[in-house]
Parts: sequence; structure tokens; C-alpha cells
Amino acid sequence: MEQKQKDNKRFISPGGAGLAAICFFLPWLKACGQDVSGIQIANQGESALWLVLLSAIAIVVAFFIYDGQNNLKKLKPIVISGAGISLLILLLKYSSLKKQAGGMGGMFEIEFGSIGTVLGFIASLVGIQFLEETIPNVALATPEVMPPDSWTCRCGRVNYPSANACQHCLRDRTALE
Repeated sequence: MEQKQKDNKRFISPGGAGLAAICFFLPWLKACGQDVSGIQIANQGESALWLVLLSAIAIVVAFFIYDGQNNLKKLKPIVISGAGISLLILLLKYSSLKKQAGGMGGMFEIEFGSIGTVLGFIASLVGIQFLEETIPNVALATPEVMPPDSWTCRCGRVNYPSANACQHCLRDRTALE
């Protein structure tokens, strides 16, 4: 049961990035009675916001690539850099918008799209702790189920007879004989 919960939690990082990507197209601000989305702001000359969308897409795509390779640890730096840069860009854009508005707080309102984008990247960062390597079932074979002519490495791992190197430490079989 615990392993199944751990497997489901690995989707927090790509799920958060997916949320951020979707929210990029939703209303970010309400200014002068009009809703403005992240893509509209990016198209109006705020080209740094394109990095926010690209970071979210990169996290989701990299998740599926590394999940297929059973090596989710390689996703951690992508999530940290992508979400970190995106959150920094959003913070800088928000502070410059506040500065431009001066003391006129009624000039714009933050909408759910920008909040969802920020929360999505925060969820991606929180999900990093659940990105672990998954080991294929073959590598977890026990001596009881191994063929009788299997061999044991110095590290203690029992290997299949056809393996030329240890599945665990990659030590060459011929060096052990």
C-alpha cells in the first residue's frame, strides 16, 4: 500500500507544472474592467513570460521522458530551475506592475490564472521530494527465485547466469573469478 501511495505522489511535480501551463491561458489580471491572460501579456511585449510557459511544458515533458527511463531523479534539477526561474519572473513582473500603478490599488486586480500559475509551480517544487528512482522488478530478484547457476557479486547482489556484470555495482564478472 505504501509503495502505491509513493507512486501516486510522483505526479505532484508534473501535475503542478501542468496546472501552471493551463493557468497561463486563463485571466491573470483585471484592468479597466477587462480580463487579461498570461499569453496576452506575453504577446504585448513581456517576452520573459514565455519562459514561464516553456518551463511548465519542459517539466511535464521531462517527467514522461525520465519516468519511462525509471530515473526520476534527473527531473529534480529541471523542476528546481524551471519553477524557480518562473516564480522569480512572476515576482518581478508583479512588483514592477505594483510600482507602475503607484498608489492606485484599484487600477488592477489579480485574477485566478496568475494565482493558479504560482500555486502550480509551488506544487512542482513540493513534489520534488517524491521523485525517486524506480527499480525494475528484474533487479529485485531474490536468491530463492534465481536459477541455480546464478552468481553472487562481492557487493552481495545475486545476478543471473547470463549477466556479465553486477546489476547493482556494475563490477565485471570476470574480475571476480
